[in-house]
Amino acid sequence: MTGPDSSGRHLTTKALRQYIDQGSRALVPVPGVPVVVVVIDGSSGSMCVETPWDGVAVPELSAYEHLDSDVVFRDGANWARLQVKGRQFLEDAHPLFAALADRMQLESEAFSVAVTEVLDAFETLFSKAENLSREREIGLYGELLVLERLLSRVSPETALAAWLGPGAAEHDFALPIGDLEVKTTGSENRIHWISGLDQLSPSPGRSLFLLSLQITLAGAGPGRSLERLIEEIRVALGNSRSKFDDNLRGSGWRDDHGRRWQRWRLRSHPLCMDIACLPALTSEGLAATGVDIARLRDVQYRIDVTGLPAADVSTDDFAPTGAN
Repeated sequence: MTGPDSSGRHLTTKALRQYIDQGSRALVPVPGVPVVVVVIDGSSGSMCVETPWDGVAVPELSAYEHLDSDVVFRDGANWARLQVKGRQFLEDAHPLFAALADRMQLESEAFSVAVTEVLDAFETLFSKAENLSREREIGLYGELLVLERLLSRVSPETALAAWLGPGAAEHDFALPIGDLEVKTTGSENRIHWISGLDQLSPSPGRSLFLLSLQITLAGAGPGRSLERLIEEIRVALGNSRSKFDDNLRGSGWRDDHGRRWQRWRLRSHPLCMDIACLPALTSEGLAATGVDIARLRDVQYRIDVTGLPAADVSTDDFAPTGAN
């Protein structure tokens, strides 16, 4: 493994690439006081700087798309952490992390102060959240239709607790009947993107269903924009709105993204399917064939569920309301 840079304190870019390419988790200490550790996780495509937590609240970074700051418990102690998510950002983030370590160790700055100042200095590197892509807008629209349907039947607290997608959980909703993965498309056929080898894998002891939604632009007919759907759900939530807003940020939505005037409507009736009838790539299935799944990176594929049978369950709790 290639060693530190010319300063003797930080990894070289070549060394960082080697850690990332290995796809394993590595803890790389930065020499100095206080203790600072760079944690590189090539398998999940994330990297962070950790230092013993001083008890001061860490900066709130929800305005940033790929950065997060929190406190984690590791090795019997609490650690303040600045994390970047996204393999494509790791090399660009390394100078930022090195500057953060230098401010804490060489300039004796507290973690919270150092994070704020470093981000100010690197503001062009990690810009605030970008506008939602069309694909992400459609995906969020579908999840919110399901949430809206739940709100018509259960309390806001129960509905929001069931919505797991914004927390990067394996599946979008956890319902009494089972877990629900919501897939929404704007195409004429029910063709959906599947991300990773676990998205279509049931959790232990839980049933898993896929809800296929087709939406289309409303044109001159009745429909709702994503922005209007969000506002109507906020009204329905009342005092539970703050939790909803947190979930929206976790889904990539920001109110300052710009207007979302395009109005959508359902193209067809929702189709709820048991996961057993789907053509799925899963870790368990591939491992059974002898495939070394540890060497697979960023698995994504599309499946066409057009014409597949609906699950033998009542879809009433799954089906969203129409876009009026």
